[in-house]
Amino acid sequence: MSKIITLLCCVFVLPNFAQESTYDSLQQVLARSKDPSELANAHYAISASFSSEQIDSSLFHLRKAYQIATHNTLDSIRLVSSVSLAKKYYHEVSNKDSTWYYMSIGNKINEQLQSKNSMYSLNALKAYVLEGDGKFAEAIELHIKNIPIADSLKDAKKKAYAFSGIADVYRLQGNGKKAVEYMEFASQTAATLDDSYLNTKFAMSLNLALAYDVNDQREEAVALLEATIPIAIKDKPFSEALIYHNLGRSYIISGKYEAAETYLNKALNIDAWSTIPRRKLASLKELTTLYTAINHYDEAVKFGEQTYDLACQLELQYHLEDATRNLGEAYELSGDFKNSVRLKNEYIAIVQNIFDEDKNSIMLELDAKYQTSQKEQEIQQLISQNSIHRRNTIIWILVSLLVILFFYYNRFYNRKKNTFLLKQKELEITSEKDRNALIELRLKNEKIFSKQQQQEKEIIALELKLKEKELTTNAMSLLQQKKHYESLVEKLNDIRHTSEDKDASSKITAIINETKASLASYNWEEFQHVFEKVHVNFYHNLLKKFPTITSNEKKISAFLRLGLSTKDISAITNQTPHSILIARSRLRKKLGLSKEQSLTKYISTF
Repeated sequence: MSKIITLLCCVFVLPNFAQESTYDSLQQVLARSKDPSELANAHYAISASFSSEQIDSSLFHLRKAYQIATHNTLDSIRLVSSVSLAKKYYHEVSNKDSTWYYMSIGNKINEQLQSKNSMYSLNALKAYVLEGDGKFAEAIELHIKNIPIADSLKDAKKKAYAFSGIADVYRLQGNGKKAVEYMEFASQTAATLDDSYLNTKFAMSLNLALAYDVNDQREEAVALLEATIPIAIKDKPFSEALIYHNLGRSYIISGKYEAAETYLNKALNIDAWSTIPRRKLASLKELTTLYTAINHYDEAVKFGEQTYDLACQLELQYHLEDATRNLGEAYELSGDFKNSVRLKNEYIAIVQNIFDEDKNSIMLELDAKYQTSQKEQEIQQLISQNSIHRRNTIIWILVSLLVILFFYYNRFYNRKKNTFLLKQKELEITSEKDRNALIELRLKNEKIFSKQQQQEKEIIALELKLKEKELTTNAMSLLQQKKHYESLVEKLNDIRHTSEDKDASSKITAIINETKASLASYNWEEFQHVFEKVHVNFYHNLLKKFPTITSNEKKISAFLRLGLSTKDISAITNQTPHSILIARSRLRKKLGLSKEQSLTKYISTF
């Protein structure tokens, strides 16, 4: 969310006509002008007139500007167009290869031009790419470099975005305290701007609210979002909708469902939000969760179906996973068990598909590392063989020289005794060299063998980690499936007892028996047994330190140890997210943890 808000802000100095002219006048420039500089600038200015939905047209004109500038050695235009291409390929196309390509070109040109604006944009963009790859320390370093650049430009807007970029990284790492600290710097910096920078002020306020949310400062987050509404309304409709959506989400977490419903519907009623599929999907998903929580199951099914259809259109696996799970739960609670079973099975298939993709990715990575290791070993063997060959050649030459010297002394000086002693001495030296060479070769072989053993251990460790993940996923899937079928059997029993049709009752009984027969005897105790195979002594250590923990808190602890989110735990235990949050709060209190301490990290120490 914050990445979308925190856009890269780079101001490029173009001719006046490129900044002030309309789209039609720029098209006239393209039609009549033969000057490369005018043509390149016109293409660049036209590219900025397209919305994100018209990305192909925008990229076309940017590439034309870049090509003209490259062909005519217009370095300034080539620099700004390459940076803009890199930004669009990352933020709007998600093509990292093209992003890195144009960033590298921009860096090379800027080494000569030394444009601070371009340096700022390149640093910020590279930081976002590294952040997406999980290289958080490098991303923070680049954002920090942008602070003095912004100061030298006397640009408070750029400085605010640099602080915000640092906060983004800390928020992704789960460090809410640091995220709040840097977002407060960003917000204070943005406060010095005038009202012509409403979008920047809005972005900083919203990001600060998100940081409060990560730091479990719910009341501060909601209060700030409410206070930001007037700024958002003045800014643009999309900003207003973004505030409403986040307020709705925050109120759901706080259990204030009526307010949440109001704000989420407000967001959906704004065209600038609802016409963007991903934005609409986010609000529909929250409304599905809301109506499920307040037991309005028909409404939950309605919005769940809309969420599911939209997720299918977008073909986004992780969004489809959430939509399928939520809709299946809504069907079940509304009494539509047939669709519930269908959606639950589809959800299991999606989860398995995501797991298989992750598994294949890990296996490909392992194979690449193994192939690299094999090549390195082959190179080392060739180097070793060449070394032995050179050594043998030297030894052969030395032996040949000794033989020649022996015959020379034997023939011309007839000093057989001295010649014999000299030869014996030389042979002793040669033998010593041979022994040293043999020892050195043995040591090298031992090092190679040790390295092979270490690599084999690493491969085995990674395989064990993969098996651990697969075992845990299967256990959780079986547990959830069993709970679902048990619930289904119970509801079928209720229908059977209330039905006056004996034939229907008999058929329902047969279905119940068939369902019971297909159920695996996988209960919570067996899950604990499987879980403790993966996380040995977890329960023993936890109960030893906290003997008053209840069975429900043991379950919550186990799910947290597996790294499951509140939403996942809610789906597995058939409880609302709010109930899970309350249970987590009680567990945190029982464990004696402060707000700054992460409950999940603490549980993982057992």
